[in-house]
Amino acid sequence: ERGNIYGLNNLGNTCFFNSVMQVLLSTDSFIISLREALPKVGTGSLVSEILSLVDSNEGTCKNPKRVFLRLITKRRSFANYGQQDSHECLVTLLDVLEDEFKKADIELIELPFYSYLVYQCHCMRCDNNEWVFVENTNFLLDIKTKEEGYLEIKKKLKEREVESSNNDQINYIKKSEILKGKTLDNSQFLNQEVRFFPQLRKLNEITDNSSDTSRLLNDFFEYKIHSQKNEGYKCDKCLKQTEFGFNKYYVYKPPKVLIICLKKFEKTTSGLKKLSIRASIQTNLSLSNHLLSKENQVEEDKAEYQLYGAVEHSGSLNSGHYISYVCLGVNNWFKISDSSYFSSTERQVLTSDAYLLFYKLL
Repeated sequence: ERGNIYGLNNLGNTCFFNSVMQVLLSTDSFIISLREALPKVGTGSLVSEILSLVDSNEGTCKNPKRVFLRLITKRRSFANYGQQDSHECLVTLLDVLEDEFKKADIELIELPFYSYLVYQCHCMRCDNNEWVFVENTNFLLDIKTKEEGYLEIKKKLKEREVESSNNDQINYIKKSEILKGKTLDNSQFLNQEVRFFPQLRKLNEITDNSSDTSRLLNDFFEYKIHSQKNEGYKCDKCLKQTEFGFNKYYVYKPPKVLIICLKKFEKTTSGLKKLSIRASIQTNLSLSNHLLSKENQVEEDKAEYQLYGAVEHSGSLNSGHYISYVCLGVNNWFKISDSSYFSSTERQVLTSDAYLLFYKLL
């Protein structure tokens, strides 16, 4: 576990990297997974460099240069010391670790950020279903308000779910269908078929607008309706005869650490643009409403989470700065800016303009 708080040297406009590293270094389950992987991964790896940084005795400020050098072997653009995005940095770090884990024959689920989703593609004409198995490390959520469409269709789909639940109707999904095209070893999953089990008794809570992060996360799992006319949708079974279909995500295996990225940056014809929209942050989030449970499963996966880390960007894209907030222990918050750190509070985090949020499993 991490001991006293410390800063990280800025290597030359690398605040985007330092802010992410501070949260990762504060994630006990992540550090534990690296220590367990080290004997198989070996020295000179990103795993070993991160652990060397954790274990170094450099005092109140440490030098993350060796970790950064491992990062830029994956993405050379980070080496030009220009303005970069913390989210892209995080994804790249996880890509490097993924490569090292796979090479050492270690299952990715050992990294606490990994979860597994099931993506359903459904034709509303012939009821044909396709299930796609998806690895996931973070949820990228669009904070821009979108025009809601197909409300009547969504309402009917939800009513059908509730009716099935009230009648104790169980919909089975064949494991072979979900795992079709999956590249991972099937042995890490149960051999039984999967029971369709969203927590329908909590259906009304899914539309709760008490917090942007909660609402946006639930929107991610909402029905996405497509039509042949507007989106060019067609069913592989019906072909041109179909009219409407929907896509929907479910959680097959929830992560130990839930990462939320609020899309504060977007690409335009003139380049990258930062959105001025603020999103309220919630202390606790849940994925429980979106779980698929396994048949004959003794215990449901827990999917309740609490905020413990955040990354905030201030200023413009050309002259901005990244800082991080981390919670060590119980409600012991710190605000960290490269080599400097200060005591903080949960309220300061919740009222900040943070866009990268980290939640630990309760």
